[in-house]
Amino acid sequence: TQQTGVLLVFFIAAGLLGSMFWGWLAQKIGKHRAIITAAVAYAFTQSALMIIPPATMLLAIPGMMSVGFVSSAFILIVRAMVADVADEVRLETGKERVGLLYALVTTTQKIGTAITVGISFWVLDIVGYNAAEGAVNTPEAIRGLELCYVFAPIIFVFFGGAAFIGWKLDATRHADVRRQLDERDTLAAQAALLDSVSGVGLPR
Repeated sequence: TQQTGVLLVFFIAAGLLGSMFWGWLAQKIGKHRAIITAAVAYAFTQSALMIIPPATMLLAIPGMMSVGFVSSAFILIVRAMVADVADEVRLETGKERVGLLYALVTTTQKIGTAITVGISFWVLDIVGYNAAEGAVNTPEAIRGLELCYVFAPIIFVFFGGAAFIGWKLDATRHADVRRQLDERDTLAAQAALLDSVSGVGLPR
C-alpha cells in the first residue's frame, strides 16, 4: 500500500542517519559495546510499535524511523568487527582470510533469515493465522501475527547481542594487532627490497 511505501522511505532514511551515529559510537565505546547497546535499543523501539494505534501515520512514522535508526547498527558494526578478526587471523596464521570471513558472515545471515521465516510460519500456524491470499482471520490470529512480527526479532537480536558480552578483540587489542602486522609487513618489505638489490636473501 501507499502508507507502507511511505513508512519504508522513512525507515531507510533513518537507517542512513543511524549508520553515521553508530559508527561514531563504536569509535567512542568500542564496537562490541555499541552493538550490545543497539540490541537493547532495538528491543525498546521494536516493542514500542505495539502501542501505536492502527492507521495512525503520525505515530507510525517516528516509530518506524526509530527502528530503522537502530537496525542500521547491526550490519555496519558486524562487518567492521569481521575486518578486525581478519587482522587477528592474519597475525596468527600469516594468511589473508578476510574474503572467507565475509563470505561466512553473509552465509550465516542468509541461513538466519531462512530459519526465521520457517519459525515465523510455524508460530503463525500455532496461533491460527492463515497466510493464504484472501483468507479471513480472527482478531486473535491477527494479534498473533502482530506479536510474531514485533517480538520474534527482539528475541533473536537479544541472543545476538549477548554473544558479544566478554568480547576480547576490543580497540586496544586491535591496535596492538595492527602494530604487529605493520612491523612484520615493514620487515618483509625491507627484506624483499634488499633481496632484489643485492641478491642476498634474508631469513623472514
